[in-house]
Amino acid sequence: MDYAAGKRPDDGFVKKLEEAVKEAKKNREWRHEYMTLLMRDQENIEKGIEQGIWGTVS
Repeated sequence: MDYAAGKRPDDGFVKKLEEAVKEAKKNREWRHEYMTLLMRDQENIEKGIEQGIWGTVS
């Protein structure tokens, strides 16, 4: 909970996890894929809004 609140990690596991996140952020291929999926999701949301189906329950 401290880490989520913005405090620096004291735990070895949390430090390793933080390093893994930093490395993932440096990965250009991963970032490209993430942004592509994010853009696709946004387009689908916009299409749903235009069609009046966003937020309805099936």
